[in-house]
Amino acid sequence: MQAHSGTLKYRSDIDGLRAIAVLAVVGFHAFPGWVGGGFIGVDVFFVISGFLIGGIIWNQLEQGNFNLGAFYTRRIARIFPALAVVLVASLLFGLLVLLPIEYMALGRHVAGGAAFVSNLLSWSEAGYFDHAAQTKPLLHLWSLGIEEQFYVVWPLLMLWLWRGRRPFLAITGALALVSFLINIATVGSHGNAAFYSPLSRLWELAAGAILSYLATHGPEFSARSREWRSPAGLGLILAGALLLKQDFLFPGGWALLPVAGAWLVISAGPGAWLNRQLLGHPALVWVGLISYPLYLWHWPTLAFARIVNGSTPGWEVRSALVLLSFVLAWLTCKLVERPLRFEVLAKAGTRISLCALLATCGGAGYAVSSSWNMAAAPIDFADHLNVGLLDRARTRYAGNPGRGAAKFSLSPCPDTLAHAAFAPHFCLKSAQGAPTVALFGDSHADDKYVGIAEQDRAHAWLLAANSSCPPVNGIDFVGDAADCRQRTEGITRWLIARPEIRTVVLSFWGNYTLEPYAADHRAAAKAGRGAGRISGPGDATLSQQGLFLLGLENTVDLLQRNGKSVVLLIDVPELPFFPADCLRRSGADSCKLSRQEVLARQAPLRAMMKQIQLKYPQARVYDSLAFFCAKAQCELPDDTMSYYNDSHHLSPFGSDYYATGFLHWLYGGEHDSRP
Repeated sequence: MQAHSGTLKYRSDIDGLRAIAVLAVVGFHAFPGWVGGGFIGVDVFFVISGFLIGGIIWNQLEQGNFNLGAFYTRRIARIFPALAVVLVASLLFGLLVLLPIEYMALGRHVAGGAAFVSNLLSWSEAGYFDHAAQTKPLLHLWSLGIEEQFYVVWPLLMLWLWRGRRPFLAITGALALVSFLINIATVGSHGNAAFYSPLSRLWELAAGAILSYLATHGPEFSARSREWRSPAGLGLILAGALLLKQDFLFPGGWALLPVAGAWLVISAGPGAWLNRQLLGHPALVWVGLISYPLYLWHWPTLAFARIVNGSTPGWEVRSALVLLSFVLAWLTCKLVERPLRFEVLAKAGTRISLCALLATCGGAGYAVSSSWNMAAAPIDFADHLNVGLLDRARTRYAGNPGRGAAKFSLSPCPDTLAHAAFAPHFCLKSAQGAPTVALFGDSHADDKYVGIAEQDRAHAWLLAANSSCPPVNGIDFVGDAADCRQRTEGITRWLIARPEIRTVVLSFWGNYTLEPYAADHRAAAKAGRGAGRISGPGDATLSQQGLFLLGLENTVDLLQRNGKSVVLLIDVPELPFFPADCLRRSGADSCKLSRQEVLARQAPLRAMMKQIQLKYPQARVYDSLAFFCAKAQCELPDDTMSYYNDSHHLSPFGSDYYATGFLHWLYGGEHDSRP
């Protein structure tokens, strides 16, 4: 290979490519029906970042003036100012319009964004394309987390390679290949991990870094070759933006479209006609120059609008919000980014102050996420948003400081369960010795566990639960976990083999075998939780409900025959709306649910429970309806609005409330409401 003359210089075409990337992302978030694959703009950003950072480091190493401190100072100058502004603005605006539990979630994401671990936080939560994701104002910071993690690792790797005179292409190419294979291996079975993990995304940034090395140490590309590289690359990016959809397994192999496309465009160089005439056009360059603050601003404006509106606003509102994002990005660039960038580079005091500001944002976010006392939060324009109930909700939290907050100690899952092939998605145990009671089920066991384990200090509780995977044995159930049957049967065997576990409580969503009618029914149907997803060895004439009952009976039978006491929970009332959305959209008077409606919704589930009690009279069944709907009209807005995270999952506060009634029932009235 021959070294080329020159150093890394400013390329207007790369700013133009940045513009293409950010416009694709903004288009996807604002108008997903028009730009269905616009999310690939983030992958283009990854290649650009890898190219620029790799080139800067390598050129400085060759010139003998690379300094880690100076490198990170430039990263602070580039990233911190605009990020701090957006985090502060999000906290302040959220204080005005969010419910307490929503504000806690925002605080968690502010803390994650300030610490550059948003990707890891999002990995632990729901997916990027689900309903809940659309109302997380800082969800988009996941990509910033991956880039910052790359910025920590890559300079150290390059220093190691340089000082040891180790082969750069061989080692970085091998790392990129391993990362790509991790992506391919996990995208089908662990989609969130493939999307958010730095291990499965490293190859995209490494592709850009490898290109920066080839730009100075590789063979010269002919002028003719450069002329086809740029249109071919832009064609791949355009194809990805228009053809890919949210339900594709991504990144996986599909990510090759934007990565290869960006690689080809950058490799064509600034002299290629398309790069010079299109990507170098002043209009695209201007968008590229504000692309970072535009990326930071556009998603919070859209997400907050969805939250306040209770649904996705019309295209006119979304268009106005996109325009507002451009204005905010330009102002941020002009008034914050550019002045502070030179200040940070020149003055240590400014660097320290900026780092302190970001740390303060993170600390404030952590404090918000850890506190239930939100009564002081002002609601200056609640009447305009039709959310006057917020005052009462916050008063309710303030009157119960600490309720729902886990001020007790939990231990990790037992090793023999945690390391098993059937290890549950949610697994914890109370810290007071070996567990004697197990809460076994799906996410509707997970949401009840915190309150139960906190209040019942006299018994050690184990949580063993899987997402969208009820505790049914002997039938195939396909939900979020493709191996649901194997997990359920494995956990059942594990519980049976533990004589110290004397009681097993079964808790699950009551709507699996019915036509989904929850507020989030579209997501449920898409995940395959409705009819047609249950199969088994029983009578071919059995209905979906019949098969589900068979599986539930199998579980009860196995546990009782092996000496376990079994308790089944009739699930909490399912709301026909998302509480916060309904309150904002319609007001408290419209967000109502009658006891009769709950009984009608749960009729098939209650019928199944009666059949189980007739067949297994020793099995106990707990019904929380009297606790949640004591009167003919369930006073959900005034009394239990804050008990729900969504239409059917309890919040930590609701878990605490649920536990009060359940434990009193379980122990025959001997349990106090507080330990």
